[in-house]
Amino acid sequence: FAPLANRWHCHLMCGAEAMMTHSPGVHSNHEKIFMSWSVCFSASQGLPRLFLATARHKSQPDSWEIELAECKLPPRTPLPWAVAAQEIHELRVAGVGVSAGLCNATELLSIKFRGQNMAVKSASLAAKEHFAVIEKELFGVRSRDAQAAQSWDRLRSLEVLLALSCPNPFAQEPQKLALALESLSPWLQLVD
Repeated sequence: FAPLANRWHCHLMCGAEAMMTHSPGVHSNHEKIFMSWSVCFSASQGLPRLFLATARHKSQPDSWEIELAECKLPPRTPLPWAVAAQEIHELRVAGVGVSAGLCNATELLSIKFRGQNMAVKSASLAAKEHFAVIEKELFGVRSRDAQAAQSWDRLRSLEVLLALSCPNPFAQEPQKLALALESLSPWLQLVD
């Protein structure tokens, strides 16, 4: 199979920022939002999967909120990634779970980090079984050794997914990725 670098394609990336004010001339919070829409072709079968990420940074308190959803795309040309991405966004805006849509998306993760050390404030991840499918599509079939390997595989998958789908902050500031993974590691062992 082809290396991941040849199978991951970022289609669109955007960012915005705003200053929040409560009274004329008084800024209370600086917020940034970054979004990316990427397609990865699976290592074993070459089937396309859409990854849609949102990263929000708030200066007060210093925090990052990361959301990552994914869905399979039909293997045809042109790839209908924009339709699936629009549906996922509309479901999120409506406050409905992304799995309720026709594209059958899955919320892979929703994590809130706080502070310079990227401490995990809250986190929810898709089921271990779903992460096993994602790990197989990212890296191909691998032999495993029971439970310890499962949390390591998920951590490795999270490392790749965070760096590729949320380049700001994780690819631009690798120390933040390392701190985030360090904070997530014990949390992953608790949920196993």
